[in-house]
Amino acid sequence: MDKTFASKVVFQFFGWEVTGGDTIVGVLLFIALLVIYFRVKKQIGAFLFKIHKIDRREVRTFNRYLLSIFGLAVLWIGLGIWNLDYVFVDRSLLYLSVQSALFSIIVYLGGKIIIWIGDHIFREFYLRKKDGQQYGVYDKRNESVIRLVGKWFVYLIVLTAVLKILRFNPEWSMYIGEKDGQELHNTISLIRLLDAIKIILLVRLFLWVFLHFFMRQLYESRDLDDSHRFAINRLIKYFVYLITISVVFEFLGFNLTLLWGSLAALMVGVGLGLQDFIRDFISGIFLLFERSVGVGDTIEVDGKLGRVLSIGTRVSMIETNFMSTLMVPNSKLVSNPVLNWSHVEPMSRLFVEVGVAYGSDVPLVEKLMIEAANEQTEIVSTPPPFVLFADFGENALLFRLVFVVPDAMLRPFVASKLRFAIDEKFRAHDIHIPFPQRDVHIIAPKEGDIPPS
Repeated sequence: MDKTFASKVVFQFFGWEVTGGDTIVGVLLFIALLVIYFRVKKQIGAFLFKIHKIDRREVRTFNRYLLSIFGLAVLWIGLGIWNLDYVFVDRSLLYLSVQSALFSIIVYLGGKIIIWIGDHIFREFYLRKKDGQQYGVYDKRNESVIRLVGKWFVYLIVLTAVLKILRFNPEWSMYIGEKDGQELHNTISLIRLLDAIKIILLVRLFLWVFLHFFMRQLYESRDLDDSHRFAINRLIKYFVYLITISVVFEFLGFNLTLLWGSLAALMVGVGLGLQDFIRDFISGIFLLFERSVGVGDTIEVDGKLGRVLSIGTRVSMIETNFMSTLMVPNSKLVSNPVLNWSHVEPMSRLFVEVGVAYGSDVPLVEKLMIEAANEQTEIVSTPPPFVLFADFGENALLFRLVFVVPDAMLRPFVASKLRFAIDEKFRAHDIHIPFPQRDVHIIAPKEGDIPPS
């Protein structure tokens, strides 16, 4: 080997000339890191993941990634030192050789390691929130989303790096309008388009960090509930995404003023076609500002009872008490009558109505109905349940048992249990619940009457 190997340029790494000395130092440093990792990996895992336990299969996968990177890196460096690279394709649009293929695989495995670490860190973070009773509605919706965004951000970084290694970067030219009598075209490359997508995903990750680590302290100091937090978070997202979209268009080389001018006629037709979407979007913003309906509220719309999970750009997601999800357009929650059971306070006053036969012992009826209510653990004791003598019905004396439950979502289940209990008590004390009765009088025709034709 040449004595000047330490100062000899062995290969280039994204334009950076790597000498033989740099290569030796890098290999030794990587070996040292591998030794440190295998010596203290149990202590590292116990420190980072106190709640989330990683099984042996996942650890073996991580170790396999590390050792594969080390083996491929040694092979890649060796090929560069002894100039043993073999070129398969060398064109203006694509360069593929043994070294570029090996380096692409190394970058891919490095991305898999980053995704592995990030996924487990996200799991640990949310498990700690659940363990500390801080896992709210916003977390329930965004846990899987943010983990997916993080994965795709890393995958796009890996893909961009591989495309640069292979020198594969096709370009597309498009007509965007005219200015001063000249046609204007904009050229977009594949890597630049991927960079624009990465900007959007990076902003999403930044929003997650900002809302979880900065805004959460503000929410806790102001003692805001999940509904207020969701509304503020959603408005912040709308504002940031609007700025991000503008920045991305500028990044891709589009002049927004010229672009909107060129699309003005088209937007009129699009606006007419999307008027329902625009109405729902504006209604969603009104809901977030007015908070007539908020996330976590128990509402009744079109006779269906449920809890609001989210207020989206077009529809709101409502979870019913029968474990199904009802999707309601935002405009319906603004323009139609909606019964909000938890707008003022979470407790709800409900009633069960029953009729007893005329002549029944009215004080005993009242006593039995209150006893049935007091036996139900879901009914709060303060304020206590009471009975109203509602009306003298056609076939029965109507009584209304009024009670309070801590959550309106319990209404159908508590009412059902009450009816079972009331029926049992009435039967035990010989109190009858009448059914509708009708008297039918049959009049026989007299002699000489003409029957109807």
